[in-house]
Amino acid sequence: SGGVALVERFPDCEGMGLIDGVNCLLWSGLEELLSRIDWVCNQPRSGTIPMRRAARELALEHSWAMHVRKLLAMVNDVRRQG
Repeated sequence: SGGVALVERFPDCEGMGLIDGVNCLLWSGLEELLSRIDWVCNQPRSGTIPMRRAARELALEHSWAMHVRKLLAMVNDVRRQG
């Protein structure tokens, strides 16, 4: 969507590609969430463009369409080998 992604911390969020301050803002607890929201609201739109673009790229990478394309490629590889 092009927005700043606010994501509640969970185990291995970094393993899922979520990098605080790069493609999302991670938070734990209400105080930190409110602080992150305040930060976003006080940034010029241009100041969050790199983070919003990185969030979009991560979302596209994990979309169903992308997973289906990867699965179809694997199926086609198996068919060619068989």
